[in-house]
Amino acid sequence: MKKKLISFGYKESIVNTCEEKNIEIINLIDDFEPKDFLPNTKQNELRIYTKNNANDFFTITNFLKSKVPHVDGVIAPFEFTVFNASVFATFFDCAVLSMPIALNFRDKIVQKETLENVIHTPRFYCNYEGKVFEKNDFPLIVKPVDGTGTSLTYKVNDISELEHSIKEITEYGAEYSGYVIEEFIEGQEFYVDGWVTDGEVQLFMISEYVENLINIYTGSIVQGVNLVYQENQTLYQKVGVFLGKVLKKLNLENGVFHLEFFLNPDQELVFGECAARLGGVMPETAFLHHWKVDLTSVWIDICLGEKPKYQLQEKWIDEHTGFTFIPSPKDLNIRDTQFPDLKTLQKELNFVVNIEYDWYPGDDIPNDRSSTANKIGKVFVTGSSKESVQTNLKKVTNYFRRLYNE
Repeated sequence: MKKKLISFGYKESIVNTCEEKNIEIINLIDDFEPKDFLPNTKQNELRIYTKNNANDFFTITNFLKSKVPHVDGVIAPFEFTVFNASVFATFFDCAVLSMPIALNFRDKIVQKETLENVIHTPRFYCNYEGKVFEKNDFPLIVKPVDGTGTSLTYKVNDISELEHSIKEITEYGAEYSGYVIEEFIEGQEFYVDGWVTDGEVQLFMISEYVENLINIYTGSIVQGVNLVYQENQTLYQKVGVFLGKVLKKLNLENGVFHLEFFLNPDQELVFGECAARLGGVMPETAFLHHWKVDLTSVWIDICLGEKPKYQLQEKWIDEHTGFTFIPSPKDLNIRDTQFPDLKTLQKELNFVVNIEYDWYPGDDIPNDRSSTANKIGKVFVTGSSKESVQTNLKKVTNYFRRLYNE
């Protein structure tokens, strides 16, 4: 009998990998998905339509009405449904990520309270009421407790901006359960993707954002450079210890992770946040390119309660790589732009390895200045050095700017 995997939302790479592994995938697709623009249903795929995958009761009842006989595992590709997927998996007795563990990764206050005496975390405040902030407390970061990406995340410089941002979150973020105020950390922002098996950190990759994510509000494009192990061994050793402490305290026994941290002026690692899913930073392409490891396949194995099956290359491919978001056009009403496929892009930019679209032609153009969750797609590139990768990332964004006649 084929294994059955439930996915809380559609992700094409998961569907394709399930097809390769002869796994039946059941996609729960809600009203927030671009239903009319998704690829055709595959032979190994069933789609069940729901109103809102973040609503446990109706998601489960819609599934039961479909009379699927059994479930072997549940996967949550997107941040909003990580906890809800754990509820669903618990209901059907196939949970790898239990509800208490999912909460550790979904609620930013719970996460920081759990970690504050274990590693260096920013000072944080659960609410504004009764807290007096002095001038030298600023700048501060304000964001939803259970947000995703940088949606409704603000850097504030005084009381007026603080109160305005809190009002924005409470009025326009009705789906969120509150906000958290954090100390602003000076330093460069990094991210790490990998997985844990039986409580032990396995393969992981450290990458550096070209600009810190908060800068998207002033026009920066999300870009990252994967750090080559041979050139960054001290940092890899330091981060390995850091990961061990964080993931053990958050009780992640088996699962993938996407963790963000800062390297402050004193060269200390300062925790940002951690998700129990793969980041939207093309780690799948990076792992495949450097180690020939299919990270999506590893993730699916874990969600099915199995030991990940992979063969690791003995040596990291000695090549510098990175990714960039495809910039959105300044005019979000553009409808006639012909976006390139991989072969077309490679004809002009031969250092491009992969392109992934998160947006489908005909759907509304996403506003990439409002959240890192909003993007047309991503491009993965190579280069002869870190600086060469950054130059190539600029060439990719310039290509799309020319496409928009900007």
